[in-house]
Amino acid sequence: MRSKVRNLCKTAFILTAILGSASVSMGINTNQAHADGKTPSKIDSKTPFPDGTKQGLLLSPDTEDTPVSVNYTGDSAKNVTLKTIKAGGGTYASFNQKYGSQLASFSMATGDSELKGISFTAQYGVVGKTTSGDPVTAKVEISNMQRALSWQNGNINSSVYSPGIEFSNNLYNGFDTKGIQSMDFKITFTDQKTNKDIEFNKDAYISWNSLNPNATNPYGNGHAVEAVAYLNNDGNNDSYVTKDSVIEQYKSPIDSSLTLTGGSKTPNQSYDDVVAEDAIGAAGFDKHSVSYLLTGTTQEFSINSFNPSSFNASPVLSKSNGQDYWFAPSTATVFTPTPDKPSKKVVDPDTKADMDKQQVKDGQKLQYQVSQKVGYLGQDTLERYTAMDWKDKLPAQFTYKSAYLVDEKGNKVTESTFKTDKTDKTNSTNKASDSSSSSSSSSSSNSSSSNSSSSDNSKTTDWAGTATFDKATNTVDYSASADFLKAMPMNGETYTLVIDGVVDSGGKASTLTNTGDVIIDGNSQETNTVTDNTVPPTASKLSKTVTDTSGKTGTTGNVEAGKDYSYTLTADITDKYAINSLDISDPLASVQEYKGATVTSDGKDVTSDGTLNFDKSTNTVDWKAKTPKDFSGKKLLMKITVQLNKDADLSKYIGTDGKISIPNVATLDVDGSKTPSNPTSVTPPTVKPTAHKFVQLTGDTPDSTGTDSDSTSDSTDNNSSSSSDSNNSSSNDTSESKDSDNSSSNDTSESKNSDTFSSSNSNSDSNASSSTKTSNSDSTSTK
Repeated sequence: MRSKVRNLCKTAFILTAILGSASVSMGINTNQAHADGKTPSKIDSKTPFPDGTKQGLLLSPDTEDTPVSVNYTGDSAKNVTLKTIKAGGGTYASFNQKYGSQLASFSMATGDSELKGISFTAQYGVVGKTTSGDPVTAKVEISNMQRALSWQNGNINSSVYSPGIEFSNNLYNGFDTKGIQSMDFKITFTDQKTNKDIEFNKDAYISWNSLNPNATNPYGNGHAVEAVAYLNNDGNNDSYVTKDSVIEQYKSPIDSSLTLTGGSKTPNQSYDDVVAEDAIGAAGFDKHSVSYLLTGTTQEFSINSFNPSSFNASPVLSKSNGQDYWFAPSTATVFTPTPDKPSKKVVDPDTKADMDKQQVKDGQKLQYQVSQKVGYLGQDTLERYTAMDWKDKLPAQFTYKSAYLVDEKGNKVTESTFKTDKTDKTNSTNKASDSSSSSSSSSSSNSSSSNSSSSDNSKTTDWAGTATFDKATNTVDYSASADFLKAMPMNGETYTLVIDGVVDSGGKASTLTNTGDVIIDGNSQETNTVTDNTVPPTASKLSKTVTDTSGKTGTTGNVEAGKDYSYTLTADITDKYAINSLDISDPLASVQEYKGATVTSDGKDVTSDGTLNFDKSTNTVDWKAKTPKDFSGKKLLMKITVQLNKDADLSKYIGTDGKISIPNVATLDVDGSKTPSNPTSVTPPTVKPTAHKFVQLTGDTPDSTGTDSDSTSDSTDNNSSSSSDSNNSSSNDTSESKDSDNSSSNDTSESKNSDTFSSSNSNSDSNASSSTKTSNSDSTSTK
């Protein structure tokens, strides 16, 4: 069972098991006739195990390099030589070079009778495990050996094909034989935990693969024709081949009582015409295979490799080498095992925190991850996958952004992912290397990233595959590329489809439910279900208070000109996840002077986390958050310190009750949605006027102050007359029209007049003139 490419791990002997009960080893009749008496059942390619069963025993390609213990009996002529070969020094290149081996060589003088009397027993350490995880050991027995024609005729090249058998320390790597055309092969598996042999009852399969036909090899010589027979149960065993198999049944050319199943014996058949590449994992590799349903404890087979001349081949095809062949056990059959069930997660793409069954918000980023573990080429499957698709119908409340494939390290799968050290040629050491997150820049088909979209669909192609999004159904489908399927090691590694998007429930309470599917070669399996819950975001609120010059806080306050007082804006920010803009603004009255502002959150000054600005032209103070989303669900307190201008014109703030009230309303703007605060107002102090009445007698003269009597009389008239001219119209104007630019409240006018007359009747002309001017002045109305 030789591979065209010797460095590929070509499996000749494969075991697949569903563990039965353990028992004492059963004896086997080694001279059974009619072996393989039943015709193999033909199955379609990619057929899963009957009833969905899977392997119960897995042989490991990565066991400890514990030397196999090889013993032999029946060598009376001392023709056997045992030699230990260290790791990396094997004579057969297809062996995994990290394992050593034991080489049993025969003397060229060994005859047929002597060779048939020699038997080998090879005891292995742990070769794999049961489905429950218990370690399994194995014992191999080889007997009834018969020399190949090249050895019998003495024309074997002993320097290259010295007769013998090489046992790898790892059972998975198998055996290399030279100069032997037929042997009986027994294998017994033992549960190390119970120390009992494992008995099978039609719940396991042993397969023989790479059964080469009678055809020309790449070197122009004939391939040895390889064939097997299952000797248990008197040959009355169920066996399976693919419908397009290239092997057949025929009688053994050295034992007519033995029916064999193997490569075609028809001579002159060109090897290259056989549509089944002889390399593990290649398309059609299972066409060279047959799988047997097992019974009993010890499994016995006849293994054969015949010179083409045994089937009347032409002289050219008879130029076979020393009839060396390699057979190796691993757990795989002509059936295609059902892959492990895929799994699904939903995470925060930034923190990678698990978001399953969590509360999420509109605008929040979510990432769905659909993970699929692939099979192990040569261990549980013989061929590579021909198709691999991820399909995910996304929740209606999830807006799709992108989809791409990552490896087990979370790196995006690119062509460079699989550019590994090729020193070890077997499946066991192929591991994906670290890869960057960027797509491959290769210009070959499917190597470069491209995008196309329509109103309802979008398609993105990179080296690993193509992601297609159907907007109408909110479904993403990722189809692996042929390049990816060919390049992935298939060592049981896991690949994950990453789907990025954003929550959008329209502000409603809802549940996001998601389940995906992975379809491998037409076999679809569903993932587990993940859920998230949305609730409507809280509304933003803005409240406002004023702390007046006396230190009292409320929605109204009394203030004095020239003294500090402050507004406090309390902003409760919506807890929606994504906030793009956040602005708190307060247009101050023109009679107020801005002194400064601070913004705090949770007792911490966060003024510098935004941009604080004062616009003199509009007398507006404004604070814009630099990173708005940082304040989602937070409370902000903005304190604005102001003063009332000393010379302010307050006439337009006089109410119908004749009192002054300066209003203020602030605004909170979150993503364009504006929320006004409650109104506040401040009032400056008002001094009530005092009337002074006196009678001037005829002939009285001014007092000693020297005040001009005309001025005094004018002043007196101004305050006593109810129908004065324009210079004395302040009181009347106030009561008749508060819109007058030169009017102030009666109280204010009277207060100023009262102040004038309370000083002295003997004031100078200048004082009288000043009093008149003040009563008509806007700038001093707050005094």
